[in-house]
Amino acid sequence: MRIGIFTDTYDPDINGVVRSISSLNQALVRNKHEVFIITNHPSIHKIEIRDRVIRLPGIKLNSLYGYVASSPVQKRAFEIVRLLSLDIIHVNSVFGIGYFGRHCGHKLGIPVVFTYHTEFESYTNYINPLKIKMVDTIGKITVSKVSKKLCRTCDAVIAPSRKTRNMLMKYGVSRRIFVVPTGLDIDSFYRFSSNYEDIRELRKSFGVKNNELLILYLGRIAPEKSIEILIDGFKKINQTVLPSKLLIVGDGPSYQSLKNSIDVSLINSVLFAGQIAMSDVPRYYAASNVFVSPSVTETQGLTFIEALACGLPLFAREDPALKDVVIENETGFYFKNSDELACKLEYYGTMTDVEKNKIFDKIIKKSREYDLDHFYNSIMDVYQLAE
Repeated sequence: MRIGIFTDTYDPDINGVVRSISSLNQALVRNKHEVFIITNHPSIHKIEIRDRVIRLPGIKLNSLYGYVASSPVQKRAFEIVRLLSLDIIHVNSVFGIGYFGRHCGHKLGIPVVFTYHTEFESYTNYINPLKIKMVDTIGKITVSKVSKKLCRTCDAVIAPSRKTRNMLMKYGVSRRIFVVPTGLDIDSFYRFSSNYEDIRELRKSFGVKNNELLILYLGRIAPEKSIEILIDGFKKINQTVLPSKLLIVGDGPSYQSLKNSIDVSLINSVLFAGQIAMSDVPRYYAASNVFVSPSVTETQGLTFIEALACGLPLFAREDPALKDVVIENETGFYFKNSDELACKLEYYGTMTDVEKNKIFDKIIKKSREYDLDHFYNSIMDVYQLAE
């Protein structure tokens, strides 16, 4: 098949949507399909085509963490897409390029599949800095109506979790919604865990000792991720009982303010790596001992699955999107607040090696449920039904 993947965000951006699209592209190419990525870049007029990636004109919005906005009307790009003779269009975003993908599908008679990646209700704070209740209410109603309309204009809708499917059904989406969690090349992540020299070097570069538990957060640095709960929980760990450091990897609108808010006493133990290349992501998981994210705004929680693939226990707040991933005392632990997070980290950190190995075996077994082959087969089922 010739498949066009339309997205407003792509490499070098680092976020869950990009990682999901990279996995999708990898799975399709591995199975001999021809894949074209239609995305954008911050250039007002220029269309750039390189290695089957077509970047359309866009404007960088610094106020929205560098998000590139593109017009849904792209006359020159429409001719390029027409000449690709696509069999299916897979839209992965709601805005400019997402609208353009739908337009191409309808004009050219190509089936359109839409993956709904983002829980936009949790992002209304970006248009409501003064936290006015009326603005927030209107924002959520708008999200509901727009989501319903966009899903109605597609031939099939994919949700990465049951939580997302239930949310779309609440919006009144009548199209059949297929739950397809993003898959990973599990082995490529796990291989990094056995590169002990590389792991030692990375830990050493951050001043992490061999006997210290390295707690990892990897993802977007933004208000909706509730990272302050993680930092507060880390602060409450008894370092005599559990020598540890916290490594925060990623960038976002809250990066500088979060970094500036760190107490002087934590400067040497709360570490910031900033944005890293996607190719380096598995190294950071492999160099860590546990993965923690307090976010309850995930549609799937791809970072949790990546951490699983590297054998890391997961620490999370309860969220329907994580129900099948984080299993208490098997693949990880749930916490309600910073006090409970500190207690559960100390509990895990003081486990015997035998107890930790039992958890590790369950983590690796669970990660296999998200392998790339299973993901590919599920995606192809949706494509065939949409045709």
